[in-house]
Amino acid sequence: MNALKRIAKYLHASVILRNTTGVTLELRTDLTTTTDALEIIGGKASSNTGARFKLFKPVSNTDPVARIQVGATVLGEWTNTGYTIDGGAISGGGLTVIGASSPKTSVQAIGGATVEAQADGAAGYLGTVTNHPTVIRSNSVEQLRALPGGGVEVNKQVTVAAGAVSGAGVVVTGSSSPKMSVQVAAGATVEMQGDGAAGYLGTVTNHPAIIRANSVEQVRALTTGGLEVVKQVTITGGAAVGAGLTITGSNSPKIALQIESGPTAELQGDTNAAYFGTSTNHPVLLRVNNTDYHKFRVDGGIEVPFTNTATVGTVQINKMSGTANIAAAGTSVVVTNSLVSATSRIFAVASTADVTARVTSVVPATGSFTINTAAVTAQTSFAWFVWS
Repeated sequence: MNALKRIAKYLHASVILRNTTGVTLELRTDLTTTTDALEIIGGKASSNTGARFKLFKPVSNTDPVARIQVGATVLGEWTNTGYTIDGGAISGGGLTVIGASSPKTSVQAIGGATVEAQADGAAGYLGTVTNHPTVIRSNSVEQLRALPGGGVEVNKQVTVAAGAVSGAGVVVTGSSSPKMSVQVAAGATVEMQGDGAAGYLGTVTNHPAIIRANSVEQVRALTTGGLEVVKQVTITGGAAVGAGLTITGSNSPKIALQIESGPTAELQGDTNAAYFGTSTNHPVLLRVNNTDYHKFRVDGGIEVPFTNTATVGTVQINKMSGTANIAAAGTSVVVTNSLVSATSRIFAVASTADVTARVTSVVPATGSFTINTAAVTAQTSFAWFVWS
């Protein structure tokens, strides 16, 4: 460069090649600045739009070493810390690598990773070509890491927006039981896996698998076996014949419903019989239309719905048991009851003391029955029970 400076100084600091349209090439040095420069200029000097290539003698690490510009627009600049490309006002400005066979550009750290961007007729590739992970950052923070041994690590959550594409999402394919895993360091690992036989979802560590809805736990599959449901289970069979809940097992399978510190109801079957009842010291209630109809007591007794009425004469009681009152000297009373048919069996007995009261017959009909008795001396109550 010193030789060129001396030549340029001898030639009034520049060498100029001209044609009929103006200056086409100029080689000159600028000896007036603190960073001496060697500059090659192409174009008309009068228009100040020519392409320029400058070589500098930098004083510090931040000073440029070389620069490419068009007129006053700087397109690229080298410093001791790297190369900067600035498209500036040039539409589409930047670095373009063109080649007929898989062109690429590489960034290499001496003794470290090499990153390549490459394109061919099939696809575009970005990543390392050395045994180092490929890391994607945003705001200088690592967000995604592609491992050289296979696999992708994501710093936070992954959001897949299907948009207008039908079926768009995350698809993991493989010839041998492909799977997706979510792991907490020193905690649970959840996997979703498929093979030729079935699909699997749950933990592969000694932790329960929990299903949530609206961020609230609804179902918990226990590591020891069993399923806990927070609220009710609704099974809709739809049009499928026999659809419902089936519990199978070789040793007396059962369903249990338990209230904390309260009764436990069980439905169980074995080779001899089917059982329904409580396994705690609580009675069993059978309900119809949310109304208690039978109560099986822990002492072995059975209670049925009962209405004790003060009405004298005809009365309506739609239960399996109750009372009816006959006035003094009366011989019958009619009870209307929607549970009774013409083939029902009804039992009745005097429930108050009367010297002449004696039931002679109980005659059922559709929706009612009649208690017949010998003439009572005083008003008498009769207790009755329907067995249909």
